[in-house]
Amino acid sequence: MKCECIPMVKRYCRREMDVAMKVSATPHGAGEARRRLRVLERELPESAYSSLRLLVSELVSNKPSHVGQAVADESLHLVIHTSEDGVRVELHDTEHARPERAQTAAQEELSRWDVVLLDELTSGWGILEDSASDVWFEILYDDPSS
Repeated sequence: MKCECIPMVKRYCRREMDVAMKVSATPHGAGEARRRLRVLERELPESAYSSLRLLVSELVSNKPSHVGQAVADESLHLVIHTSEDGVRVELHDTEHARPERAQTAAQEELSRWDVVLLDELTSGWGILEDSASDVWFEILYDDPSS
């Protein structure tokens, strides 16, 4: 008797989910955000989940350098929404901070790196309306650029 193998296709629930969290704008806060993102690991395609973790880590840990803040322990509010088509992330300053000082050369370099990552790993990104520093990005599952 011949056994025919049916290839297994990994399926994702791709159900709508909302995840919200408040973390500090520090490397420690980035690690906390990554741990809390684990709830989405089986809900997203692997490449989307990997990109999400990297982008959240970078944006959370580098947020103070983007807005030139003197206080490195600022809290950030992350809102993540998943759907059948993709995932959208919004990163909000809890203090509604505006740039307080000019960026150093090192901070400008970090900002450029984050922009490169956003351009390469997302389907779209930008600054939220009525904000100087709140960021959004989207990763569409079927978009070859993300």
